[in-house]
Amino acid sequence: MEPLQRLEGHRGPVYALAPAATEGHFISAGSDGVVALWDIDGAGDARAITRVDEAVFSLLLLPEPGLLVVGTEGGRIHVVDLKDGRERHCFVVHRLGIFDLVALGPSRFAAAAGDGTLSIWDVVSDGRCTLWRQLPLGEGKL
Repeated sequence: MEPLQRLEGHRGPVYALAPAATEGHFISAGSDGVVALWDIDGAGDARAITRVDEAVFSLLLLPEPGLLVVGTEGGRIHVVDLKDGRERHCFVVHRLGIFDLVALGPSRFAAAAGDGTLSIWDVVSDGRCTLWRQLPLGEGKL
């Protein structure tokens, strides 16, 4: 199998991909801390949406409020406004990396971290996020 197109832009490994709100686009992030929006229908061009100060392990698009949730190596959760690329919030509730982010409906998401905990977040109408619940998952009870 031959690749159809080679996309270049990040300065290190890519760890996370997410769909973009528009068809023919996707979002990537990785070890360089850059979160990029790619146009695969055009020339394969990318533009940086935002940059964080550590590796990015996970991404979650919340299209209705127009937010991107970014999970990092150090356990931080960054919430970025896609309209202007500005960070709205940065939360530190985990001690180790955020390995996965998943939507739990239009106004709630969960973050799974390397410290064995799951945090569940509510997103209110103006885009603010509040911690709803944090659960220990790594206690060997399964």
